Amino acid sequence: LRGDNAWAAPAGGGMTLLSTLTTTSGTSQSTSTISLTGYKNLFIDIYSVGSSGTAGKLQLTPNGGSASIMWDVSAGSSSQAMYGLYIQNLASGVVTSTCRSGLARSASAIAVTTGLPGPNTGVNQGLTTSTTEITFSFDGSEIFDVGQILVYGLS
Repeated sequence: LRGDNAWAAPAGGGMTLLSTLTTTSGTSQSTSTISLTGYKNLFIDIYSVGSSGTAGKLQLTPNGGSASIMWDVSAGSSSQAMYGLYIQNLASGVVTSTCRSGLARSASAIAVTTGLPGPNTGVNQGLTTSTTEITFSFDGSEIFDVGQILVYGLS
């Protein structure tokens, strides 16, 4: 071992924050132009995202194409929010996601609950390394009024 700890540095890769969206107004929020070239996975972190309505399911639309519902649950009531993590392999399109809705807005702590249905799994081949913009909206056209979405790339 060398004395400078250079052996402990990762050999490439890593996670990069690509876009931060504040979801406090409007019927949709879009990333600015992003490049997913060189990334293997996309991580989308949903923190306290809520809407003015009660029936909408959060969806994403890559490059203005077809919308894909991220979770098959509604946002809850207009005084609640959803929290989740959406992970996608950009080569195969395989998606794994988790979400809890109907929770307190801007919570600093939410207990992990066992017994809930596990992660959802699917395929979304519309979101690839060629994607340059991602738009988030609710399928019921509700208006965002709280929260934040962070989009990360993993090389």
